[in-house]
Amino acid sequence: MALKYLYAPSGVQEGKAYGVLPNSADADFDDFSRSSAGSKVDKNGLINTGLGLGSEEVVNGDFDSASNWEVSVATISGGRAIFISATNAYSYVRQAGVLTQNKEYEVTINLTVNSGSGIKFQDGSGTTFSVISESGVHTRRFTATTTNATFVIAREFDSGGYDMYVESVSVREVTEVNTDVPRIDYTGGGCPSLLLEPASTNYIEYSEDFNQSYWQHNADITTTNSSELAPNGRLNANLIEYDGSGYSFIRIYGSVPSTASTLSVFAKKGNWRYFGLRHFQASGNDHTVFDFDTETFSNTASGQIASFEVFPDGWYKIKVTHPSPESNSIVGFAISNSSGAESNTTGGQVANVHLFGAQLENQPYATSYIPNYGAASTRSEDVAGSTGDLSNVINDSEGVLYLEIKGFENDAVGRPISISDGTTSNRINLFFPSSQTQVTGRVSSEGVVVADMSYSDITQTSYNKIAVKWKVNDFALWVNGVKVLTDTSGATPIGLNRISFDNASGVAFRGNVKEIRVYDEALSDSELQKLTTL
Repeated sequence: MALKYLYAPSGVQEGKAYGVLPNSADADFDDFSRSSAGSKVDKNGLINTGLGLGSEEVVNGDFDSASNWEVSVATISGGRAIFISATNAYSYVRQAGVLTQNKEYEVTINLTVNSGSGIKFQDGSGTTFSVISESGVHTRRFTATTTNATFVIAREFDSGGYDMYVESVSVREVTEVNTDVPRIDYTGGGCPSLLLEPASTNYIEYSEDFNQSYWQHNADITTTNSSELAPNGRLNANLIEYDGSGYSFIRIYGSVPSTASTLSVFAKKGNWRYFGLRHFQASGNDHTVFDFDTETFSNTASGQIASFEVFPDGWYKIKVTHPSPESNSIVGFAISNSSGAESNTTGGQVANVHLFGAQLENQPYATSYIPNYGAASTRSEDVAGSTGDLSNVINDSEGVLYLEIKGFENDAVGRPISISDGTTSNRINLFFPSSQTQVTGRVSSEGVVVADMSYSDITQTSYNKIAVKWKVNDFALWVNGVKVLTDTSGATPIGLNRISFDNASGVAFRGNVKEIRVYDEALSDSELQKLTTL
């Protein structure tokens, strides 16, 4: 047998995913596009959001001098911005010309709170972006939502005096660094895959900062910075703590969509085993409940679909899909009991959970993480395109197309990868159809479908090794080590010259791709069994 083409996720650059064989530019998928940043899981199992940081925006952020800072009921001295008052006077330090409307910023601050309610980040118009109430080095991101360019560190209001100081602050613009770059993803560990996703919007405006008033809860819940590293490897997760009585939820009121919706969040067990997710449920207060101790769902709300992924260091990505969202607009989480209640759930025990990266999408499945810092945002579609001219390596008269791929949950569209002449008239089309248990191999020659083989006993959301063989009057579909279908009548395509992440008519593949192979011979049954066995 002769392997003529091989794609396995390896090198990428802007606009291109490199093929392995043949050793030429024609092996590359060189018209890749995605007009936004996109997250992936790196080889260490950490989330990389595809975002970078620009240059420093503030001057004298170490407070070695008061230059460029304006102060009120505060002083800058000894390398500190000092906030001390016996009354509840408004106090701030601020600097002009730092912010630009609609840009995202990352702020890192070294804060000590001896007394008082902490500090907040604002612009000069009084718009508050984030509140920090405890000592330590904190990182926050936000979107500047007004035209006011002044960056303000202000005392968070309470009824009494305060004693705090800031030793340093850094403000840098968040930039997109992987626009139009294919994503090699290591979710689940092992060999990586090429991740290809549709466009999607995260409608949760503060996906990482549960301290924001945007997240609603009563006095029985407190939100603080977690001491645990978040799934992105940084100290920007939150600790949600319940005092053991009253209501145990933290939530928002969303806009109920008319299509399927998926809520997801990264969660890590604190000192309580049950964690609830509420998602557009019309009545009752029961949540879908994840049990950290057994890694199962002890309760699933009526009509909803629950799943999870395991991440390093005790983190889980927990996902709940509602195929038909109901009239209640509540979306959120709770320190629950096993049955999904949200009131008096722990028998008086103080209980907590670590959270990061909440996401709400109008999709029938959860996509990769889309971070938000004050407004909803959209990740653009991955458009993977085709190889160059491979007519010298693809054999029209016989061959094998082999894929190792998986799809997304509940994705009711066709997801093809094909060899073709650039049209639908001559092609080898291997695809997941809308049925979640099916795979199809379809061969067309000069506008006629000569073999149409559909098999209905797979799980699309797991990796499958699939091959379609073509030869005159000899076609076969192999799935995970088994020859499942054959067709013994028909001509072969002509003019095959490219491999595409579509069906040659605009329907694109969505999912994960670990490998693509093309052989220039119709392999034997023993060879195909070995090739496709999991």
